[in-house]
Amino acid sequence: MNEGASGERSDLKHLESSFLANGLRGIKASNCCLESWLNRTIKGRVMIFFVLYQSDATTDFPSDVDHKILETAYHRNRADQITGYLVRTPNKYYQYLEGPSAKLDALVQDIKSDPRHNDFELLQDGVLAQRRFSSWAMGYHLVSEKDLDEFYGWLHEGEGFGDVMIAYMEQMARRRKGN
Repeated sequence: MNEGASGERSDLKHLESSFLANGLRGIKASNCCLESWLNRTIKGRVMIFFVLYQSDATTDFPSDVDHKILETAYHRNRADQITGYLVRTPNKYYQYLEGPSAKLDALVQDIKSDPRHNDFELLQDGVLAQRRFSSWAMGYHLVSEKDLDEFYGWLHEGEGFGDVMIAYMEQMARRRKGN
């Protein structure tokens, strides 16, 4: 084995240890092997990247624009192996997306520049061993007037907000599937 391959294997082992100890934020992007490692596996499991964000809606509620967002998302996400869930409230979008790193990064950049919302705020990002929304190219829940009490009952400020939002999305997805 040449020294380059041995050095890369050592770098990858260090990245794996750092990730397992500290999560995605524990890995420093300065390492030249980072992207190569992230696109491989950890302990034989393919890793899926995810993001959760919130933004302020600039469109009416409810809106035909949301239908266009979903139609575009369905086609793009299927082609890019991205799955996720979108929750729309009278004033906000909350969206969870999961998929391959490069495709997810490109999609997030497009979302940030979309004029149908503003004040994009990343709530969580990281790596998963398996998808949460594997059967949803883009699930959607419109929080109607009758749903507002339940929706606000799920939410709380501060640490854990992202986890609660993801749990809410999973609950809505299960209801839509009839489970």
